[in-house]
Amino acid sequence: MPAPPASEPSEPKALPTGARRLRPSAVPIWFLYDTGRLILGLIPLLVVGGGLSPVLLLVGLFMLISPAIKYSRFRYDILGNTLVVEGGFISRWRRVIPRERVQSIDVVEKLRHRAFGVVELRIEAVGGKQTEAALVALLPDEADRIRHWASGGIQDLSRDAAAQDTSPTLARLTGSDLLLAGITGGRVAVLAALIGYGQEVIGENSFDAVTTFAGRLLPGASLVVVISLLVALTLALSLLFSIALTILIYWDFTLRLEDNRLVITRGLLERRRAQIPLRRVQAIQVDENIVRRWLGLASLTVVVAGYSSEGQENEESSVLLPLGRREKAWRVAGEILGAPNLASDTLERSPSRAVFRAGVLPGLLGLTAGTVARLFLGGPGAAVYLVVPLSWTFGWLLWRCREHGLVPGYVLIRSGFLVRRTSVVPEANIQHLQLTWSILQRALRLATVKVHIPGTHRRASDLKSQDARHWFRHLGEQGSES
Repeated sequence: MPAPPASEPSEPKALPTGARRLRPSAVPIWFLYDTGRLILGLIPLLVVGGGLSPVLLLVGLFMLISPAIKYSRFRYDILGNTLVVEGGFISRWRRVIPRERVQSIDVVEKLRHRAFGVVELRIEAVGGKQTEAALVALLPDEADRIRHWASGGIQDLSRDAAAQDTSPTLARLTGSDLLLAGITGGRVAVLAALIGYGQEVIGENSFDAVTTFAGRLLPGASLVVVISLLVALTLALSLLFSIALTILIYWDFTLRLEDNRLVITRGLLERRRAQIPLRRVQAIQVDENIVRRWLGLASLTVVVAGYSSEGQENEESSVLLPLGRREKAWRVAGEILGAPNLASDTLERSPSRAVFRAGVLPGLLGLTAGTVARLFLGGPGAAVYLVVPLSWTFGWLLWRCREHGLVPGYVLIRSGFLVRRTSVVPEANIQHLQLTWSILQRALRLATVKVHIPGTHRRASDLKSQDARHWFRHLGEQGSES
């Protein structure tokens, strides 16, 4: 018998071609999504009341029909190195996404997806202003195949499973980490927005009603005691709200490095799996608010050009480390960027004369406002002069947080007082530079270098003039070489 031919490397399993539909469960998923948005929008109208029954009936009929029509018109297809998606309800559309333009792929598994055994795949492209492809109902295997195709053509799922087992885990959060992240995260603004929305719905007398109710619970208590208790209760609710929200969002948070891409998994009720190709990472940020800075803690976020998710969702999707020791955050940043010796001790503070520039304009405005108040209000108006020392104090605090540094291959820029942010920008990602100096900066021998990267920029303020010119020459030469 002739010898069998030498075995060749097996080709990766091909994706199915031809226009394909989503799973039929896309219809109830879209319906539930539209229903949730409708309920939130109708809350103020329901409180006002009157004449809503016909409107609600028409809206309900439309919501029953539109998901089915949307499903019947939605198609997706893979043609070589291109993903084609088409659909539309009233007007038809067709979207073409080249694979080399894909910058992030998210797998979302909300409760409504779990109920039908499907997942949602969201594909973001470079420069997009929205999610270019939202495949809301796919079987997990199909979502994995498209995700691997989008990340570089890897479609052998067994090989990918083995890669997951051997890929290094860069960060993982424990229960104590989540608790500490919730306590120090400061999501009070979200609760404040909810309280403000509730006040708009209830009416202008909501505060009086709450204080009256509190007075009944504490008969004989003064208004100061009642208000103090309300403030304490609000702070306690804010803390509990922050902890609960942090647990829901970042439960089982894991950051891995797999095949030159960052893979992030997180979520309790809503499971998410996001992947970001390393080639799309434009910069990494180490963030420290006042409380975390005092405790030696920090969080880590990634800057990806053109990420189209907006608001809170964008912020959560870019988190590489919700909370960790400052040293750990810098170590993870170094591992991602391939710079193991990256550290914050290489930063240099702006010269002390920069304090004068930071406080002179607010100080002049404070003097002017104090003089005007003194002329029109008399003695009590002189209190406005307190703005002057406050502005100089704030300028001094800002100066203490302005630091910068150049390490081989990277630019480090730090700024911010309430939230101190240190940006690490690879020199290879710099698109162009801008060197500026105002009249006051020129008198103080200072200058500012603005570093532009795709989609955003970072500003190194109040450098020494000679340092700023050195930055400009060095980074310009590196850019011309690349």
